[in-house]
Amino acid sequence: MEFVRKYIYIIFFIALWLNFVIWDYVRDEEFKFVENTFQALFFVLFYIFVRWLFGWDKPKKDEDIE
Repeated sequence: MEFVRKYIYIIFFIALWLNFVIWDYVRDEEFKFVENTFQALFFVLFYIFVRWLFGWDKPKKDEDIE
């Protein structure tokens, strides 16, 4: 679980990118790697912004506050 927490944004980016590439191939029968890279990057940055905006990070432990 530590691995997922540490690399959640990279995992999210790769999952979105694969989803977009496969969907474009099924729909248009062509790969759009650059377009899908920017689209997945936008979604990940939007996710990071929403997490920051609403403060969804875990509260720090008492040991870290000192």
